[in-house]
Formats: sequence, structure tokens, C-alpha cells
Amino acid sequence: SICRGNSPPPIESIDPLVGPITNLLIHMQDINEEILMDALWTLSYMSKCGETMIECIMTSNNSVLPNLIFITANPEMNQILLVALRILTNFTCGNDEQKKCVVDAGILYHARTLMMNQKSKVRKEITRLLANVSVGTSNHICEMMKKPQLLKTIVDKARHDIWEIRKECVWILVNICCYGKHDHIRMVVGANGLEPLCSSLTCPETDLICGILDALDKVLNLRFQDDMKWVLYL
Repeated sequence: SICRGNSPPPIESIDPLVGPITNLLIHMQDINEEILMDALWTLSYMSKCGETMIECIMTSNNSVLPNLIFITANPEMNQILLVALRILTNFTCGNDEQKKCVVDAGILYHARTLMMNQKSKVRKEITRLLANVSVGTSNHICEMMKKPQLLKTIVDKARHDIWEIRKECVWILVNICCYGKHDHIRMVVGANGLEPLCSSLTCPETDLICGILDALDKVLNLRFQDDMKWVLYL
């Protein structure tokens, strides 16, 4: 309850709680599900308190990230999937090194399956996470682009899902074009990623429209360098 408030408590007041709470994850197979749920929601609220608290949680013990990834990959833990995913998303709101830790822990191996989850809240959470990752360094984007089926699913969800999820997927495509390498842009074009970018120009969100225009500018600049008829994709 302390961590749920609109104003996050001083880190020094909740720092002593992190270790005991994250230790519960080590024994999550043996503890009451309600207690585990409360522990995860506490970590979720804590992880919204900024990079320092994220670092504190991540380094409290070596099993935090592996256990959270385990939950997202285990169908039997569907009841606590969303909150575990929320914590990972909050982690990716941190610095580039913290994003890298989440990527290195293996979340991208499960991202495509999570994007096809029946629950829209789960789909929205994983797309938010991927959007955060894609706004990091080009190395983060490299890891995403090593999984072509993931890109295919991102493009598909950018075209066919509820708007909140489509929007996050469009942001992922925008970030890949704006922060990725030239080969990444070519992969977006080859996956028909320009169609959802262009169709989203009619949305009412100014920041997204500006992002799309920046992405299309990157595409067209590369098109002139490659001397390719990418205009056909538009």
C-alpha cells in the first residue's frame, strides 16, 4: 500500500523491503499464490520509482529476472503473468543497461507468443515493453531483428488489433526506422511495415504522427541511397 501512492515513497524507506520480497520469487513454487501475487504487485509499484529502484530490485538477487521470465513463459502461471510482465516493462523504462538486462534474460524468445495471447492487457503490456526496448541502442534493435517472425507479428498487430495495441506496434516500427541500422529499415520495408505506418497517419495523436513522418523520412533517404523503388511500398 505504501508503494501504490501517487507520490513514490523515499527509496531509503523501501530499500530494506526489496530483498525479502524478491526472495519470495525463489520459492514461488512453494508459497501461497495470493502471497506471491501481493509480492509481485509490490515489485511492480516499486519498479515505477525510477532507475535507482530498478537497479536495487535487479541486483537484490540473481534470480529476479530469470524467475520473471519463467512466469511469462509458463502457461500454468497465467494468473500472475500480467503483473510479472508489468514489472519487466517497468524495467525497460530504465536506462539502456537495464533494458539490456531484460533482453539478455530472454524476454524476446517469448514475445511473439505473448503478442498472440487472448488477453488484450497481456498483448498491450508486451508491445509496450518492445516499444521501450526499441527506443534504446541499435544493439537492442539488433536482438529484436534476429527474430524475423517477431517482426512479422509486430507488423500484423500494427494492422489488426485494438488501437492501443496497434499504436504500440506502430511505435516499435517507428523506433526501428529511427534508431536502427539501415538493414533494419530494409527489413521493416520487406515485412510490409510501411503500410501500417502510412495508414496510422490519420490517427489523432500528434506525437505519433511526427514519429511516423520521421520514420518515413529515414526510409526515403535510404531508398535514394539504395536506388530502389521503395515508393511502391508506399
